[in-house]
Amino acid sequence: MGSQSGGMMAAPNESTITAKLLSMKRSEKFSDKWLLELDIQAIESVHGPTFARAGQRVKAFAFDVDMDTVGQLAAGMVITVKAEYLGDARDGQFQLKHVEVVKETDR
Repeated sequence: MGSQSGGMMAAPNESTITAKLLSMKRSEKFSDKWLLELDIQAIESVHGPTFARAGQRVKAFAFDVDMDTVGQLAAGMVITVKAEYLGDARDGQFQLKHVEVVKETDR
């Protein structure tokens, strides 16, 4: 599978990300896929490059998110996740795994 933009695909990678959840919605195309936008607060490499930095807004997705976790998530929460960047230097997203709430919203 090649990239549409012609860039080189990301090297194998995994990071631990702490981020503020900006938005989350179910994909219109795939019922088991969730689309998220994150504001990264901290990122640490587990292996390979990180492909993002603190203060950056990124797009992400997750499959088969535990429904107990989804029920807890809301914009404004701080979460921590394991993530792999998929894509190339021009366009890509983080695939999230092991989503955990670090801080509830300030409501």
